[in-house]
Amino acid sequence: VDGVHQFVAVDIPGLIDGAHAGKGLGDKFLRHVERTRLLIHMVDLAGLEGRDPLSDYARINSELREFSASLATRPQIVVGNKADLIEESAIDRTVARFAEIGVELHPISVATGAGVQALVRRTFARLEALREKSDAPPAPVVRRRVYRYHGETGFRIEREGEAFAVRGAEVEKLVKKLVLDSRDAWEYLSERLERMGVMRELHRLGCADGDLVRIGDVEFELRR
Repeated sequence: VDGVHQFVAVDIPGLIDGAHAGKGLGDKFLRHVERTRLLIHMVDLAGLEGRDPLSDYARINSELREFSASLATRPQIVVGNKADLIEESAIDRTVARFAEIGVELHPISVATGAGVQALVRRTFARLEALREKSDAPPAPVVRRRVYRYHGETGFRIEREGEAFAVRGAEVEKLVKKLVLDSRDAWEYLSERLERMGVMRELHRLGCADGDLVRIGDVEFELRR
């Protein structure tokens, strides 16, 4: 940052639609993103190839939200690159569009270096603020009993012959939208089922490795 202070940054390739489901190795990239404390969300200010920076911003945030609820709330610094390729007035219009949705957009140009050092300093300051916040004393623990709701947004598991049938709107929607034709897709499904509590419940009910699990029209053998 200034010859004394430093931070570690990870450069993640651009995500495509369906990245959260494994398209274009997107889920592998998103696993790296989960390890970060702060996201620098970069969009193309120049709008090359007919792209709209605001639409791209919304699309990537949607992918983050689909992959992980925690990523959806991860702090972000939103940056518009390629400011050297368009007029100042066009930059101002895009900055104003982002401001309308409550987002501060920071124009830079990696090619010329304009705004880059200011971005580095801003990033370091934000990381320091987040570190101080994480070092603060924990909030008082409020103990309460939590009941799992097995309604429309939950799930239930029933034994059907030799199979364990998992039913529920959310879990069935998840399986229906996935194309389970690769190892990455199956690993992604396993991770999502783990986060939803399905794997834990299957284990509690005695489902072991090799047992048949059915979700909607999809059947597979449990593997841990």
